[in-house]
This record gives sequence, C-alpha cells and structure tokens, in this order.
Amino acid sequence: LNIDRFINNLELCCKNNKFDVDINDIRLYCIKYSNNFKLHYASSEYLYLSFIKNNNNDYLDLALSYISKAILLYNDEYSDFVSLNYLHKSVAQIYMMQHKYDQAKKYIKNNNVYDCNELLAKCEFALKNYDDAQKLSSQIYLKSASDIINISFIQIMILLKKEQTVDAYDFVNWSITFIKSIKKDDNFFKGILCPLIYLKA
Repeated sequence: LNIDRFINNLELCCKNNKFDVDINDIRLYCIKYSNNFKLHYASSEYLYLSFIKNNNNDYLDLALSYISKAILLYNDEYSDFVSLNYLHKSVAQIYMMQHKYDQAKKYIKNNNVYDCNELLAKCEFALKNYDDAQKLSSQIYLKSASDIINISFIQIMILLKKEQTVDAYDFVNWSITFIKSIKKDDNFFKGILCPLIYLKA
C-alpha cells in the first residue's frame, strides 16, 4: 500500500468499526512518513477507537504519541479537515481514558482548549472535586436549557406565522412548563417567561 491508500484504509476502518490493521504496520508507516500530518491523525483515531473495542492500553499510548505529533505538524492548510482545538480535546480524552484526570485538566487549561466544560466536569468528579464538578455541570445544563428555549421561541413564531395557533398554544404551554421545572435563577428565567406568558394570553 502507498501512503494515501494506507491512510484511506485507516479512515475506512474507523468508519466501518472494523479494526484489522496490523499495529506494527502503523508503527512502520509513522516512522517512514514522520512528517505526514494526516497519517498521524488517522493513526491516532484508529488506535483510540481500537482501544475502545479491544481495551488494549498499548493502543492508547500510541494514539497519544501520534495525536501529539499531529498537533506539532498542524498548520492552517488542515483547518478545513479538522480543527486544532479538536486535536487538543482528543489529547485530553486520551488522558481521561488512561484515568489521568489531573493531567487532562492541566492540559485543557494550559492549551486554552475551549468547549470542554463537559470534560472538565468529568475530571473534577473523578478527582472528587464535587463542588467544581457541580458548578461546571450547572453551566452546561443552563446553556443547554437556553438553547432549547431559544429554539422553542423560533418554533412558536413559525407556527403562528403558519396560523397553526392550536399547535403554537401547546408549544407555549410546554415551554412554560419546561422553564418552571428547571428554573434556578429567578431573574434569568423571569425574563424568558414574560414574553411566553404574553404570547399565551
């Protein structure tokens, strides 16, 4: 196999959840093509997913080394393919799979990895920092609830524009019930409830 076909084969195996590539072949290719970003990225993904299926810790160690090398090789030409932030999140996830929660937390903070509150909450929980875990999980929950409420507003307005008033009324009632069931910060949720109650009226 040439290098492009080998990379395509790794990607296809990941897509089809089929892991029959010889790990020694991966090692040899990564030594021979040590400056190939896509090879190292594809190898790390393959080995990470292989670990999930086979539970072989050697796969995680190799996946970590290849994703770290991919980060060193990364440049803007790969931004349409994968983001640098995603690669950093992958490193943190591998540390977590290795139960190195302190290391994962430090890595996220030292590399300014964003969109990681869920990973950080899991790390804090594993490290028995329950207050910090609760604070992070509350932020995630509030953001998710806000997204649901914002989409509900759009859905209600669409239904009203289409003159489906009964459906819109039902959606308003559901939204009000949802907000009342989760509200923690009265000021935040009062600002959302008022227009819904007005719409209902």
